[in-house]
Amino acid sequence: MQLIDFELPLPFLKANNTGQIISYSYQAEEIFDLSQGVLLNLIDEGSIKKFENARAIAGKNMCFEANLKTKTSQITLFDVYITWDHEHNAYMQFAVKEKDNERLFEKLQELQNRLAATDFELYEKKEMLERTLLRLDELSGPFIPLSNSIAYIPLFGDITQEKISIISERCYHAVSNGEYSLNLIDVTSVGYIYDDGVLKLKEMIKGLRLITGGEVKLIGMSPKHTPIFHKYNFESIVETNHSLSKVLNMSVS
Repeated sequence: MQLIDFELPLPFLKANNTGQIISYSYQAEEIFDLSQGVLLNLIDEGSIKKFENARAIAGKNMCFEANLKTKTSQITLFDVYITWDHEHNAYMQFAVKEKDNERLFEKLQELQNRLAATDFELYEKKEMLERTLLRLDELSGPFIPLSNSIAYIPLFGDITQEKISIISERCYHAVSNGEYSLNLIDVTSVGYIYDDGVLKLKEMIKGLRLITGGEVKLIGMSPKHTPIFHKYNFESIVETNHSLSKVLNMSVS
């Protein structure tokens, strides 16, 4: 087994069509007992059939709930996201359902505290503003399928950690439902680039490469952006010297 040397938003495992674990992320190592190197050892008996059904139709991206064994619990409910490569190796990410409920409870508790301490009308306006700002971040990096195999992600405005976190989550979900061999991230309309934002962008690029197994190209880079991308060695993980028209012409030819 090989340890993936960078972090992903969710625990990650790669397994072959016999259930042998090929590679894993730090998060997966922290949650699961991987000492046997076999996927079957992590699955509760009642959920084994779901993984067998998934293997029977390898090649189709899917998401389902399953009970898995962790280091701290014999049964924990997860959302399991699976994509496949041409050799029918499974790329799996796991989202704990209980954590979702925890976050929901925390948000509800926070809401109750705020309602007790502030005027409802002011709170309602603040909530509307937060939703608007969140929506603006979502629209600052739309996922646009140009074809069945090419995805286009134009970025707008300043690059911040919060914005790229929102954009990357939506993009990971989108590429998991397709077979994109080429992913184009366009920085033509980017303004100021914050250090934490460019680090999050680098993490997003690595995640797209891992999930899709395809290429990621950074296009539309201007001279003012070059120093900061060079500072964080983007050349080692992504091509940075293309325009959109050039890449599309190369893809067509």
